Amino acid sequence: MMRSESIKALHNEKGLSLIEVMAAMVILGILVISFMNISGYSILSNGKSSQLVDARLVAEDQLNKARLFIRANNALPSNPAVTGYKVIYQLSDMTNAGNYSTSAFLAHHISLQAVVLIQSVPKILTVTVSWS
Repeated sequence: MMRSESIKALHNEKGLSLIEVMAAMVILGILVISFMNISGYSILSNGKSSQLVDARLVAEDQLNKARLFIRANNALPSNPAVTGYKVIYQLSDMTNAGNYSTSAFLAHHISLQAVVLIQSVPKILTVTVSWS
């Protein structure tokens, strides 16, 4: 007898109500929108980090070129033209290692420093690569 009652109860089920279906759609919509926002931020951060990596490579290359120029000519080279970037060379005394001008930089920049000898006097060479 119990079995026939449970079978009848199954036949009386009408399926999901409209409210249950709408609630499930709202929950799924919220999940999809949140994942879309996360992926958008990820794409933006990948673009920024790629730009930073490229700028660092330019800075390392320009630092090495400047060091070779100083070694050969005992003087600071002129600022080079690099497509997409503004490169600035600066020299400072060892006592003022962090004292260099930042007024000519664009919105984003990266600076690398090295010790060089100019006329047998140690100096700090700062190479700054900036971009907008």
